[in-house]
Amino acid sequence: MAKAHIQIRQQYDDGDYHEVEIFFVHGGIIIHRHILTDNEERAAIWKKYRKFWNKWYTMQEIVILKKELGALLRGLLKHPVQTYRLIKRL
Repeated sequence: MAKAHIQIRQQYDDGDYHEVEIFFVHGGIIIHRHILTDNEERAAIWKKYRKFWNKWYTMQEIVILKKELGALLRGLLKHPVQTYRLIKRL
């Protein structure tokens, strides 16, 4: 398996453990996220879950193609006020 270009690990106050890996590939970006949680309902919402280490494990993947990134950036640059408001709300 390829090594992630960026890897972020966080443990939240509620005990959830998140690990995000970002891969930059020729055709775009892949975001791969692993989560360990005590909350069964949250794991069910995130789908693809199973239980081990007395916690629920779930995984999510997002693939953003180069064309989609370009369209997103053009849209953000075309509407700077809305972009600022969006980023401010994060």
